[in-house]
Amino acid sequence: MRLPEVQNDKILALLTSGHEENVELAFQLCIGLEGTYNEEVRQKIRSFPLKCVQNHLEPKFTQALTSLDLSYQYLSELPPEIAYFPRLQVLEMNQNELQALPQEFGALNKLKELAMWDNFFTDLPPVIGQLESLEVLSLDGNQLDTLPQAFAQLKNLTELYLADNRFMQFPQAALALPQLEKIALSGNDIESLSTDIASLQNLRWLDLRDNILDTLPEAFTQLGALVYLDMSKNELSELPQTLGKLHNLRYLSLWSNTLFRLPESLANLQKLQHLNLRDNHFDEIPASIFQLNHLEELHLYRNKLSEIPADIEQLQNLKLLNLGVNPIKNLPEEIANLPRLKKLFLKNTDIDIDTQRQIKAWLPNCEIDF
Repeated sequence: MRLPEVQNDKILALLTSGHEENVELAFQLCIGLEGTYNEEVRQKIRSFPLKCVQNHLEPKFTQALTSLDLSYQYLSELPPEIAYFPRLQVLEMNQNELQALPQEFGALNKLKELAMWDNFFTDLPPVIGQLESLEVLSLDGNQLDTLPQAFAQLKNLTELYLADNRFMQFPQAALALPQLEKIALSGNDIESLSTDIASLQNLRWLDLRDNILDTLPEAFTQLGALVYLDMSKNELSELPQTLGKLHNLRYLSLWSNTLFRLPESLANLQKLQHLNLRDNHFDEIPASIFQLNHLEELHLYRNKLSEIPADIEQLQNLKLLNLGVNPIKNLPEEIANLPRLKKLFLKNTDIDIDTQRQIKAWLPNCEIDF
């Protein structure tokens, strides 16, 4: 076997060993061959693009890359050579140990999607503001409690994911980005929302689950573009009377709060399809719910309901009804007038066996869980 072939075989063995020191040695051998390694080696070293730029190998390949995944690589810092990927549009660096970004990171001005969830960031450097093409940014699972002022320069950003961080208030810098359409802030410690939130007029999707909100400002209901809103696992005891202004809402989840009533304006949410009110304090179903003509799912699990009114028959598009863990003893016969009802949950109620049989007779085409 000729020497170059022996070298190529050795390099391949080192690259496939899974040991960092062997991979490093393989790259040193590639440098020694001055680009004369075979095609199999070439393809293999391209699976280590960051090492390629650090060792000045395969420049045409690295400079043409538009997508790069550096996740799960135990990175504690990002080398300045990250700038040698000038055409990158998608960069993933999830589940590493990153705490900072080099100044050279700002050279990635074509980047559209950046994911850095589950790292160790406590703050973001101002260089983030130089990513003028950025549209989607995921920073879930870090230790952030604020965003830099330079964040306001991200005029193309439409999706922002900040779940499971340490924010105690809605990030002020995000309020300077009226083009935002999607924001995730679940699993933080947000206590209140400022009236400035009304500036996010293009916001369609908002997740504020698992915070400590006990009230919402009236200005919140000026977010007229909202389609999806999740406020579950907070401390809300009431909602703004103007809730009905959110006329585009299709999904509303409020489970695990301390609600016992809803504003009458809820009836104006005529596009609403999913309403989750489980784990609250309702002792009766608010009358406004029965006017939601397009409602398909209604969750009232674990409240204090003792009876279901005949008006339930008004929900002609209802497909799923969850009434489990309530002190209900019976259902009205009008439940039979729900033609689209396919799933009915009545587990851990006070409905006896004879009444269960009657309900089954009323709803022969419905899956019922007693």
